[in-house]
Amino acid sequence: MINNYPDKPLGSAARREFLKRTAATSALGVAAPMALQLSAVTNAAAASGEDYKALVCIFLYGGNDHFNTVVPYDAVQHAHYEKVRGSIGTSRAALAASKLNPAIALEGGYEYALSPHMPNLLQMWNQGRAGIQLNVGTLMEPTTAVQQRNGSVEIPPNIFAHNLQQDFWQRLEDAGANSGWGGRLADRMLSQEDASPFSSISIAGNSVMMTGQHTMVTNVTPTGTSLLRARSTNMFGSAQVSAAVEKLMTTQSGHLFKEAHASLVRRSLEANDILEDAFSRAPALNTQFTTAEEPLSEQLRKVAELISIRGELGVKRQIFFVGQGGYDTHSNSNTTHPALVGALDTALQQFYDATVELGVSDKVTTFTGSDFGRSLSNNGDGSDHGWGGHQIVMGDAVAGGRFYGTPPDIRDGGEQMMSSRRLVPSTSIEQVGSSLGRWFGVSDGDLADVFPRLDRFDSDDLGYFS
Repeated sequence: MINNYPDKPLGSAARREFLKRTAATSALGVAAPMALQLSAVTNAAAASGEDYKALVCIFLYGGNDHFNTVVPYDAVQHAHYEKVRGSIGTSRAALAASKLNPAIALEGGYEYALSPHMPNLLQMWNQGRAGIQLNVGTLMEPTTAVQQRNGSVEIPPNIFAHNLQQDFWQRLEDAGANSGWGGRLADRMLSQEDASPFSSISIAGNSVMMTGQHTMVTNVTPTGTSLLRARSTNMFGSAQVSAAVEKLMTTQSGHLFKEAHASLVRRSLEANDILEDAFSRAPALNTQFTTAEEPLSEQLRKVAELISIRGELGVKRQIFFVGQGGYDTHSNSNTTHPALVGALDTALQQFYDATVELGVSDKVTTFTGSDFGRSLSNNGDGSDHGWGGHQIVMGDAVAGGRFYGTPPDIRDGGEQMMSSRRLVPSTSIEQVGSSLGRWFGVSDGDLADVFPRLDRFDSDDLGYFS
């Protein structure tokens, strides 16, 4: 179920140094043959009393087609959209019922509508519980389409490559860097003196975003089954084999690497026991999740369950990572994309309802990310890889019913429109992370450390919570 727990409180410099060293050996692969990842995340130093906050990242793997998620609606932009998109576009008539009426109108007469397949998000928008971040993406510095074409600015490497953009989006550092921005936020919020492995959690497998400079992500499976199952199952049908495997993995040794490995496994098993015990005593959620039909719903159900036992786990700040695949819609877009955003829409509503049930709807902020956006052009049956795209921010703390950032002119020659009909982002992921991190409780000085290029952009607060 999880992968880490300390043998004893980190009350000494020697213990802290040992954890750093064992984390380093894990990174080398010598201490984790069963793909363990261990967390050095700890309780919030800045939090007190009953204070609790959580960030939940939903990553849309493959590059979401934002042009069919948040669709241009004003007559000028939609006419160009419809002309270029052709058969994979959404007509203005079909969008009329899902038009987004913002609390603050956009300058320039820009209007948008949600995909007709996202009625729940539309309702949350109308209730002021969700907003839309316009044209955001990976940037090294503010960039226009002209600057991108003439090479006068630095741009991220391989902006149309799935794996490299997923990696860069989550790290915001050069390839090979050993931390992601979610983990670095955790580093700044959490005290080294009161360790907890339950503050930085991925339900979607290994995530570089969640690993900090001192913090490593803890993995929990959507079903809650243990990643180390020697205690909970009989391996090869034999309790003796299970016991032998556990002994082999946890026995102390005079060899540095062997002892580091055994210590990591012991802590993992102990943490697993704590989490399973907390789950066994937790009341069942009344909110219904469509877990049988949609993996994202199942992942978010597990996030809600983990939040429900936050008191048992002794955490004040938590960061979660979940993912939904399938967004690389080069073909069959008219069938595939509506199903994807429909499932996302349902999962968002279910998760929000669960936070209401748990009394934390104002303490949990959920946001989406993706490799990149997609091209406005129709490639015949879908769209090609893009760059900038629109994303969702949701929760009762959010100043919802609003657009954040700058609406792009999608006509040919627009300032952020590349010649290939892809958007150059006008807002950086650094700015998004900084806005979320400030609400989370990270100081201005620490935000500058977490996001190394933040000072290149004109705003480090996009107004999500104002």
